[in-house]
This record gives sequence, structure tokens and C-alpha cells, in this order.
Amino acid sequence: MNWKKLCLMAFSTAVLFSLPLVANAQDALPIGFLVHTLAIKTANGIGSSFLVNHKGKTYLVTAGHVVRGLASADTPVQIFQDGAWRPIHIVKVLHPPSAKVDIAVLKTELEAKPSEAIQLDDDGNEDVTMGQSVWFLGYPSAELLHSYFQGHKEMAFVKRGSMSAMDGKDPDAVILYIDGINNKGFSGGPIVYFDVNKHEYRIIGVVEGYKFENAEELIGGKAVETKLLVNSGILVGYSIDHAIQAMEQDEKKSAAAKAP
Repeated sequence: MNWKKLCLMAFSTAVLFSLPLVANAQDALPIGFLVHTLAIKTANGIGSSFLVNHKGKTYLVTAGHVVRGLASADTPVQIFQDGAWRPIHIVKVLHPPSAKVDIAVLKTELEAKPSEAIQLDDDGNEDVTMGQSVWFLGYPSAELLHSYFQGHKEMAFVKRGSMSAMDGKDPDAVILYIDGINNKGFSGGPIVYFDVNKHEYRIIGVVEGYKFENAEELIGGKAVETKLLVNSGILVGYSIDHAIQAMEQDEKKSAAAKAP
């Protein structure tokens, strides 16, 4: 991802948007993103995940801490489908090159039609700008709430925020900050934006969680900081590029192993 170009575009007055395009881009999200965002349950708890198609192969992407400690098909993993938790077979757990990145890519037996799966591209996400509307999808884990309509089974919650900031000082672990109230259970869900140049919805990152801050209590008319942690309203995620790196790293290893 060309982060220098991204930052320049974010603050350039030369970037113009037509009002109809921006309005349409901010009003809705294609149903395919909802259908292919799945609740996932492991020994670590309940989180979110999403099916993607990259170069003709299907992967399940989630947050690294959701599947921490899972290394093989012998570890139980379930996704919620048709009103029940369904066990899935994990072929391999892939991780980005940097251990700082809270992303995991699962190779499973799950499949999605190429025309319906969430497509991942290799050409970066330089066209997202600071302040642009984004969506983040997932399942609130307390009650596993979800949508159910249009003949589709369980579908993820959709929440909206704005691209607030990013930390790209470490290109191997680019952090995204979204202005939006996140919920427990959304970890591993996709962060989506609308590319106004390509006129398509794209994934920019994977939800890790949210930043905490200490709550304050009024004592004698004075605000006193407590030890109670509350949601600061800042969602934290990592660039989807790191998930792609994990996929391509695995492909290279597989190709090298097959080479005579």
C-alpha cells in the first residue's frame, strides 16, 4: 500500500467528488458483504470473520486474537449458519509477516462462488481519504444479534464511521483508526470503503477492537478519573494488505515445495 500517496491525497484540495456519487456511496452497502461476514467461535470466544476470494482461492479472514493458539485442524472452530454453530475444518492458519499485526487467514473447506465472494485486489487502497465514510461489519457477541431478511440467513450488523487516522510508520503493521463506536464481537470483521475512482466497494482493513479510556466520576463537583474502562469511540484495525501478504507468502511456499 502506497501510504505516502494516500496521505497526500487525503489532504489535497485537488481531490474533488461529485455530490451524487458521494451520496450514493454513503447510503448503502452491497448485501454480499453482509452474507459473507460470519460469526466465528473458538476457545478464545466469539468474534467475526469474512470470506474472501483472492486469485481464485477462498479464505476466511479474522482477527489474530480470535484464533490465537489454533494451529491445526484438530482445534475446534465453529461458524454460525442456519441458526446453529457449525464446526468447520481448518486446513491451515496463515499469519502476516509481522507478529504485530492482529490478523489471521484461515484456509478452510468453506467455499463461495467467485462472483459472490468479497474480492481482494493487490493494487492497494490509495484512494481512501481522511474523513471518508467507512463501514465495519460484525456480530455483537453478547447476544449474537444479526439480520435475517430477503431469504438470506444470518447476516452481520453494519455500522458506520469515518476514516479518522492511520499509523503507517511501520509499513509491516499499518494501523487504521476509525471514528465509530465498535462492539465486542466485531473483532475480525471487515472495514469497507467506497472507491470513488473505481466506483466499487473495497475492503481496507480488519477490525481488531477499540481503544479504551478511563471513565470519570464526579466527586464533590470535580471530575475524577476511575479505573473503569470505557469505549473511547475509536475503532482500531489493521490494513487488509497484511492479510494479502499472508496469502501470497503461503502461495510462494507451496510453489517452492512443488518445484522439482
